Amino acid sequence: NMDDAVSKCRMAHGECHGNSKLTADDIREIRSLYAIGNISFVELGKQFNISGTATYKIVRRLHWQHID
Repeated sequence: NMDDAVSKCRMAHGECHGNSKLTADDIREIRSLYAIGNISFVELGKQFNISGTATYKIVRRLHWQHID
């Protein structure tokens, strides 16, 4: 049932999820700041109040894949 719900976009994800700390604009900003360079995942995470691991997963598109 869970796989079916996910495949039909019936599960909350992204900023619609109740535990989300970030918005789509935040995700775009994180990716653009990292692309500019000279900033680590940990430093970016501190700016957005998330972990360095979460920042890494956002930049590498392991999380928030639906945001360009």
